[in-house]
Amino acid sequence: MLEEMGYPDAKVERKIIVYNGEVVEINLFCEKPLIVGEATVSVRSVEEARREIEKLLIRTKIVEERYGRKPEMVVLSVARVVEEASKTLKELAEKYGIKLILGKEIEEALTI
Repeated sequence: MLEEMGYPDAKVERKIIVYNGEVVEINLFCEKPLIVGEATVSVRSVEEARREIEKLLIRTKIVEERYGRKPEMVVLSVARVVEEASKTLKELAEKYGIKLILGKEIEEALTI
């Protein structure tokens, strides 16, 4: 995806940031271009879907403060999700401008 955006040398890695004395882990992070993301194996309820989005939004704000700019992309990757949670994730991702990657899309990307 980053190559398609014109960043063939970009590296996505896990990032640890100490923020207000607490350790914050960001599953998917790239500095150039600035990308923040979370990856989770499963989301089994609407409440869990909301928590995952909220967690990602908090991490995004922390990165914005630390780097002084908004990320070019915010990503949430979920391997398995139940139908009702999928709908909630899609609605919230659209509302907050989050690129949502769900299980079937992950499988397709891995087989290419």
